[in-house]
Amino acid sequence: RPRFGSSYFRIMGAHQTGGGICNVFVTGACRGFGRRVASELARTDGVRVCMSARSEEAGLLYRQQLIHDYGLHHDKVTFTPLDVRDKARIGDTGIFLRAQGGVQGLVCAASLCTRGQVVTTDLITDIVETNFWGYADVVDAFCDDTLVTPNGSLATVGRIVVVGDGQARLGLLSSRLQRHLSDPGLTVDGIKAMVRDYEHNACRDPHQLSAMGYAECPYLMSKIFVHRLVHAYAALPRQRQRVFSAVFPTEVDEASTAVRLALGTLGSTTSSGSMWENGVETDL
Repeated sequence: RPRFGSSYFRIMGAHQTGGGICNVFVTGACRGFGRRVASELARTDGVRVCMSARSEEAGLLYRQQLIHDYGLHHDKVTFTPLDVRDKARIGDTGIFLRAQGGVQGLVCAASLCTRGQVVTTDLITDIVETNFWGYADVVDAFCDDTLVTPNGSLATVGRIVVVGDGQARLGLLSSRLQRHLSDPGLTVDGIKAMVRDYEHNACRDPHQLSAMGYAECPYLMSKIFVHRLVHAYAALPRQRQRVFSAVFPTEVDEASTAVRLALGTLGSTTSSGSMWENGVETDL
């Protein structure tokens, strides 16, 4: 994974906010679904959005665009460069956000979709590092250090939303893997071990993964692991004050479900580990 070190860390447009403001942090905020989520959050009263993305140039340009297009105050939208594959940078970002009072909502929208591309070991590694480990490392760094806290005016508990995919279903797997991933006793560490096995098998022969029972599409395989990780995080005793959920983007619902989940205006404040599509809780 890339390593920049703490000296690289900085955040653009940051300003300490007092009570009454709900801070929401969005990864992958400059492209696709994350971009739409950041835009809707920026236009929501009482919310400050901190955007992050791999490209510093793109992030700064998008921040200025939002401020200009919607007549926002400069501290309504902030930006920090973050590659979710870089654990050191994730830690630096967490330290800074904690100094700013923490965040009440977290939307993990950084995602790599490569359906249709020729499957190679490097491609699978990039997908898993971004989609699975990027989510897991952000949650581990932010939530275990009590960064996502229940002190926002719009959020009664810390809410963590990840972008999933409604097509990433257990039915794509062999019966053995389905049983394993469906086990209610499967832990966070257990899922991470399964992902490491998947990566190991991909390094050996990426073209044999389907024969081993994995989903043929690496992107969908990564999202299946992410969905199961949402349930596992929700089951942790230390995460009882937080609500974990996954949202499935659609053409009908571009961002509102994710925004409402992050702000606590959709879903229960006690039920965690849910999946959502078009504003409705769903099952996989």
